[in-house]
Amino acid sequence: MKFSRRLACTAATTLIFTATAASSQPFCLDSRNIRDSRAVDTHTVVFRMIDGSRYRAALAQDCPGLNFNGFSIFPADSDRVCAGLQLIRTFRDHQVCRIATIALFGHPTAR
Repeated sequence: MKFSRRLACTAATTLIFTATAASSQPFCLDSRNIRDSRAVDTHTVVFRMIDGSRYRAALAQDCPGLNFNGFSIFPADSDRVCAGLQLIRTFRDHQVCRIATIALFGHPTAR
C-alpha cells in the first residue's frame, strides 16, 4: 500500500513538472511575418505583422538611444523573435537589450 501511494505521488509530481515546463515556453513571433518594427521609447518596441496585428515588446531594461538611433534584432539567422530570449542592439552605440515580454495589443484592421 505504501509503495502504491509513493508511486502515485511520484507520478503526480512528474505530471505537474511536465505541465509547468510546457507552459513556460517563451512567446515567440515568426520573424517572416513581421512587416516592420519601431521603437516607441527607450524600453518599448512595436512589431507590426503582415496581417495588420501589432505586438508590443517590453525590454528588460531601459535602452537609451533606441528610439533615436535605430536597432537590429539578433541573432539575425533566427526565424523567431522570442520574449525572454531575444536581444536587440542599437546601431549607434551598440547597446544590447533583451526583450522581456511580447504581447498582442492591436488587431488587424478591416479593409
